[in-house]
Amino acid sequence: TTAARTGKIKGCVFVDIDQNDLQEQGEEGLEGIYILVDNFQAARTDKNGRFTISSITAGPHQISLDLSNIPAFYEAARDKTELFLKKGASGTVNLTVIPVGLLAGQVMLDLNENNTPDKDEPILRDIRVNLFKEDKLVRWEFTNAKGVFTFDNLRPGTYVIKVDEESVDEKYNVTDKGAMQVTVKPWEEKKDLLLLLNEYKKNRVKKILDY
Repeated sequence: TTAARTGKIKGCVFVDIDQNDLQEQGEEGLEGIYILVDNFQAARTDKNGRFTISSITAGPHQISLDLSNIPAFYEAARDKTELFLKKGASGTVNLTVIPVGLLAGQVMLDLNENNTPDKDEPILRDIRVNLFKEDKLVRWEFTNAKGVFTFDNLRPGTYVIKVDEESVDEKYNVTDKGAMQVTVKPWEEKKDLLLLLNEYKKNRVKKILDY
């Protein structure tokens, strides 16, 4: 019979806040998420995040989430999950999403070196800002016309953001205020980060002499 030649896949899609692949208290299932089997839409999760897919042929399969269907501020924990389904058997696959956060801020020139942005101090565009996690460069962005940089879809954890000296005009100096360590919590948005540069002293002396 067909049932003897095929199998069933069931599982749950839930928010894995602590990223340990276990559904624990407070980690809710997500409703309405489409499940793909070998890149074809096969099911949709119920109000508890659960799904069941019947009449799946025996053999190896790739189970994944439809990324276009995942709500904002969530990210699939992995691209796909491999499953070998035996004839007439039932396989279980739990798919997790991770709540993500955002870091954003500005790069400015601190002319008077008071570590505070003042009205007459310019913002700096086209400055590369690097994002590190566990001493590894994971992303970079260039500041826009307003000196703003943005890193979105960040998994919870501790990061270091740092101005890339290679992208800075030689008349500017990258000090310790051009970098900072920031911790991102689930669903958290930090938009007021500030990285400061100043002028090399020789440039300031030249301005005084010219004056």
